[in-house]
Formats: sequence, structure tokens, C-alpha cells
Amino acid sequence: MPCTHCLNFVENWPEQAASVQAIHGPIALLEVLEELCSNCPRDREWFLSK
Repeated sequence: MPCTHCLNFVENWPEQAASVQAIHGPIALLEVLEELCSNCPRDREWFLSK
């Protein structure tokens, strides 16, 4: 499962998540989410495994 911050971002700010993805592409959205998770080793491992 993705980290809680990532899920919260996508669920709580779907317009922002969609606009990041629309303007910058899906990779940029992952980078934004990864940055939110960067202080959590477990969640960082999840991202790096994708």
C-alpha cells in the first residue's frame, strides 16, 4: 500500500493531483508523492520498489 500521506494527497486534493499529472505527467505526480513520503523509510522503500 502507498503511504498515508500519498493516499491523503490523492484523496483530499484530487484536483491538484490531477492537475499535476495533466501538466507534468504521471512521473511528476509520483515525484510529488515521493517527496511527501521522503521522511518515511518504509514508504520510501515502497516507492523504490515500484
